[in-house]
Amino acid sequence: MSAYGLKKGNSMKIYILGCGNMGTAIADGLHKSNKKIQLKVWDEIPEEAQKLKYAEVKDSMHWFRDEEPDVVLIAVKPQGLKETLSVFYTEGKKTLWVSVVAGTSINKLEQLLPVGAKIVRVMPNTPALIGEGCSLYAMNKRCGKNDKETVEFIFNAIGISFEVAENQMNAATGLSGSGPAFVYTIIEAFAEAGVAAGLPYEIALKSAAKTLLGSAKMVLETNECPAVLKSKVMSPGGTTAAGNIALEAGGVRNAVMSAVMTATKRAEELGKM
Repeated sequence: MSAYGLKKGNSMKIYILGCGNMGTAIADGLHKSNKKIQLKVWDEIPEEAQKLKYAEVKDSMHWFRDEEPDVVLIAVKPQGLKETLSVFYTEGKKTLWVSVVAGTSINKLEQLLPVGAKIVRVMPNTPALIGEGCSLYAMNKRCGKNDKETVEFIFNAIGISFEVAENQMNAATGLSGSGPAFVYTIIEAFAEAGVAAGLPYEIALKSAAKTLLGSAKMVLETNECPAVLKSKVMSPGGTTAAGNIALEAGGVRNAVMSAVMTATKRAEELGKM
């Protein structure tokens, strides 16, 4: 069943394989967004699955043979993927398979899942843990409009989502997947500079984080180019203009671009292993 059917009052069966940080974040988001979703979860460490009190916990995956879910979300570690999916070699042809397993291509998933499976590869990021994630996804050729709607329903429950071509997934990894770590480095630098300028650390840190959060919301909610928003902060000969010159002299723009491109290249390398 698609997300459209859910909106019409029907229920949707979503099974989650792997209850680590991302699997749990997605389960939490779905539970909060629509109580008509039937969530069943499994993890190789039973205690991890049992933390999701609102979901039905399974101690094995063989229950799948008797009931076909609408969606199976694969959130296991890459090294456990082959063994996990070996259970499903003949079942689930009508199921939408959604993988958040890092570095795993659609082609590899097609080799492990039932012939003819509808497959979606997703790169979410860690802010999904607080409902502010950015997820980029690619679908195989067997997926249709209803599947796209279902994927966006799932990942919009933990933030925002965008469809891309699969050959853009490494770029998604470099930008949104690795990006939070780069942003944390910037927040850390802002806070330490605030302390150096005379602010208490706690105030400097919260001010830095809130400044980045508010600025990001300005970009999203005004739909204005960052350059335009930046110009509205700067006055001739003022403090912001002077600080911006220092940023450019320090190579901040180039450093950020280089971080994203280097992370993208590394994602490409890991995908070939």
